[in-house]
Parts: sequence; structure tokens; C-alpha cells
Amino acid sequence: PFLFFVPPLAWGILPWLALVPAAAAGYTRKLFERPDVRFASCWFLFPFLFFSASEGKIATYILPVFPPLVYLVAVGLAGYIESGRRRLLTSGSALFAVVTGGASVVLMLSQFTEALGFRIYEDAEASKILFLAGGLFAWALVLVFAICAKHAWRLLALYCAAPVVMMFATHFMFPVEFEGKK
Repeated sequence: PFLFFVPPLAWGILPWLALVPAAAAGYTRKLFERPDVRFASCWFLFPFLFFSASEGKIATYILPVFPPLVYLVAVGLAGYIESGRRRLLTSGSALFAVVTGGASVVLMLSQFTEALGFRIYEDAEASKILFLAGGLFAWALVLVFAICAKHAWRLLALYCAAPVVMMFATHFMFPVEFEGKK
């Protein structure tokens, strides 16, 4: 389908997906007059539309659209913060805190109880589930601190720092089944 690349795009910007409404709200007509924003918009839009219209589609085809998308989100967030608003940043951070904290709880329930009916890890991989659940919980905890920050720039900095623990723990948490296939 034409919208084939929307889910891979959303998955690729997942931590920032909760802040896209704030970034979009930060754009004004004045920002669109900037040549760098127009260039990044074209750089994002034309490859995305080109690959969406093509017959053969593989998710990695849209990798070139991520750099301009990151730039556009950053410019939009800066415009939003400079306008003195904060509500969408706070609500996006709260949403992602709930998602990461909830994922941590679901993973622990799935591994150590039969309540959900599925398990990601073998019995011998308990340390891996602890790394994964702990990383997600740390992410949620830093997001809670971000929500409590008094200044919007500090909130954004904490939002950026929140996934760091998860990034460092990632290579310790792959299930044996996944490692064997990849």
C-alpha cells in the first residue's frame, strides 16, 4: 500500500514520536521561510513520496529521510519551547513514561508468571529480562524526573537522556533464540 512506510517511520523515531505534536505546534510561518527548514522539508518529503509510490518496498528504503526528519523535529521543538509553551512536552513525556513503565511491568509478568501466556526468554535467561525491564523502568523514571523539571529545556534534556541506560544495556538483553537467528 501507499502508506507502507508510515509504520517503519514511526518505529524509527519511536522515542521522539511522543514529542512530534509539540514539534508540529512549534512551527510558524516564520520558520517555514528559513531556507534550511525548506531544504530539510524537501529532503524528507520527496524521497518519502517517491518510495511510497514505487512498486517494490523494503522498510530500509526510507533510511535517507531520517536525518531531515530529526532536523525538522529539533527545529519544531526549539520553536515550541521558545514560544513559552510546555504542555505538549509534558504530556508527551508522560505518555512515553507510561509506555516504558508499562512495558517493563508486562515483560516481568510475561516472564515470571503465566498470566499473559507468552515468554520472551528461556528460564536460564533471567538476567536478560532484568536488564530489559530495568532499562525500561530507568527510562520511565528519568521521564518522570523530566516531567517534574521546571524549565522546558531541562525537560527536553532529560527526555533525551532517558534512553541512555537502555542503550547501554541493549547488547546484554537479546534472547538466545534471537541471537541464533541473527
